[in-house]
Amino acid sequence: VVTAADREIEQFLGQTFDRPEESSYLLGEETIASRPEEYLQMAMQARDCWIVDPIDGTAPYTAHIPTWGISIGHMSRGRIDNGAIYLPEYDQLLITEGEDIVEYSNLKTATPSRKKLHVTIPPLESLLPVGVPQDLAKHGRIDFDNAVFVWCAFVATFHALLHGKLQCYIVSAKLWDVAAALAMLQRTNLFSLGCSSRRKFQ
Repeated sequence: VVTAADREIEQFLGQTFDRPEESSYLLGEETIASRPEEYLQMAMQARDCWIVDPIDGTAPYTAHIPTWGISIGHMSRGRIDNGAIYLPEYDQLLITEGEDIVEYSNLKTATPSRKKLHVTIPPLESLLPVGVPQDLAKHGRIDFDNAVFVWCAFVATFHALLHGKLQCYIVSAKLWDVAAALAMLQRTNLFSLGCSSRRKFQ
């Protein structure tokens, strides 16, 4: 599902981030297929490449369920280094600041709040829920004891993971789905493991 809002948000972000003449590029879910190969190669090598998912969780968005958000990752010379996740319905922003992850709340009010996010790793025996993708929940085999949650939105699931509400998140994703979250995971003791490479994301 692609909505007018997906396209409009990405277009709005493009006005700020997509400036190839200044070595600033945008890789967005809604426009990446239209980019020529030369643009993509330059973006991967650029000092500033913004990786955008304008509405992550389009299914919740169209169903008026608040677990959707906007994901913006920053990549420099092919390395993801910063990111932001904003959940508009909750008015909460997670963003990297230096070596920290900072959470802002009530941004739409006159008195927004700011706090450093302290991420803790739950012990394996805690049996917290595990975040899983739709296809695994519908068609896969799950034979562990933990409950499973399917939010149909990467940003909401990573938000829960970073707040210690999930044991882990099992997922196969595209770059724009996870770029912002990977920048945050790099600042924690959590880690990401790519099944194809069997190596920690760098």
